[in-house]
Amino acid sequence: MTDARSNWQDVIRQVPEFENVTPPSGNDRLSLTHSQSLPEWASPAQLLAALQAPAAGRSEKKVLNVLRSDRERRTSIARKDANRPQKIVVVTIIILLTVTVGVLFLPNSPTDFDDYFVEIGVGSVITGLLGVASLVASYVVERRSMPRSLPYTPPLLIVYGVLFALGTVMFSMHVSNYEYWFLPSAVIGAVCVAVTAVGYFALYFWVRKRQTLVQALHSESPEGQKLDAALNEHIGKILRKHGDLDEEAHRQRTVDGVKRLYDQGRISSDTAVSMLREIARPLST
Repeated sequence: MTDARSNWQDVIRQVPEFENVTPPSGNDRLSLTHSQSLPEWASPAQLLAALQAPAAGRSEKKVLNVLRSDRERRTSIARKDANRPQKIVVVTIIILLTVTVGVLFLPNSPTDFDDYFVEIGVGSVITGLLGVASLVASYVVERRSMPRSLPYTPPLLIVYGVLFALGTVMFSMHVSNYEYWFLPSAVIGAVCVAVTAVGYFALYFWVRKRQTLVQALHSESPEGQKLDAALNEHIGKILRKHGDLDEEAHRQRTVDGVKRLYDQGRISSDTAVSMLREIARPLST
């Protein structure tokens, strides 16, 4: 296993300004409470602001307020995009179609098949194909939303999967009750509802791994970089107005905070380098 201190030396070599920095000790060390409270996909600028806050002395609250506003701004951008009227209309239609078809495959009760919603015949084929159509529509909507920004959460797909899984069991029992498995329509209907159930479960596991828009706004995407630059500039203005701030001590404590986050595995070497380069910028510029 590679020694963490050796790795840190590789990082620090990329920012020569800090090769001989003296790490603080004892009570002078930064608290990592603010940075550790941020989500794992927090941007480098947000993590840096969370480290700079306790090192900013009497400006700590101002830095934290700016950080809070930045987080709310990114979340608001993602929320507005997800709630665009066109998306809401399309998603609502798909939800109504999916739930309606799923319910049609359920009887009034698990033991009463005399009053079943879906007739064994053309009705079961049409309803089954509509179920597959809802799955395809959900996939297309998810596929076109890159990064993901939709007015519903992925667990809804699990609800769909459970609904169609129950429909598969109920419809199969219904067909078996009347011994109609020799009918092609019965087989097609059962296969369609089963495929839809499996498809929604698979879609859920695919979707949950995708990057959301709010995460993209915290990454190295063009939008994320613009927001990071604005946050760094705002924090810089606050620190410049702090007339009695010991700039050198502030840098030492912040660099130590970056190192501790790096040693904990919270940030990558690339993120650590970008944070150090920002710290190296003179506050007077």
